Amino acid sequence: MPRSSALAPVGALLLALALTACGGGATVTDATPPSDGAEAATHAPHAVAEPSEAATEQCAAMEGAIAVAGSLDEVTAPPAGMSWSPGEADLSTYDRCAPLSWVTLPIYGATASSPYQIMLFHHGEYVGTASSESYGFKPAVERIDDATIQATYTWPKDGESDAEASGRSVSTFTWDNGSGSVTHGGEWPPSAG
Repeated sequence: MPRSSALAPVGALLLALALTACGGGATVTDATPPSDGAEAATHAPHAVAEPSEAATEQCAAMEGAIAVAGSLDEVTAPPAGMSWSPGEADLSTYDRCAPLSWVTLPIYGATASSPYQIMLFHHGEYVGTASSESYGFKPAVERIDDATIQATYTWPKDGESDAEASGRSVSTFTWDNGSGSVTHGGEWPPSAG
């Protein structure tokens, strides 16, 4: 048996395992014809996983760190003299299989009132940021359902210092299958200016 034929079952097994990570069912078929008639009679078919349409449409192949790094150039730059710090972002909120997930992106050396941006992902693919500008103070983001997240922005009211900031604005972001985009509801914090 040629060496590449001997490795085919291992490759097929690895592909099948990768496809089941998102819970998609894979169909097992044998697409490789046997090399001779004798082997066909005594050799069971190789398991070759074909991705189901649901699995490939519902999950991106990349993990959170790669998705963030690959999309960073598309995020509006933070204020002058600052740069985004993808290595400090909490990637636990990225879900390559969810209709909508997010990663809150800090700047290098962030403090409590530093600007943050919320990167949005649809089935693991970057679809943009929650807002066109970054806002000071890390937003509290939580999942409402598979396609909706809620962000609570903090900001200082008139006369308050950053340490006293008591202003709150709540926004929701929902993946809309009809438009193929994220819709916003709720309030924005006052403009950073």
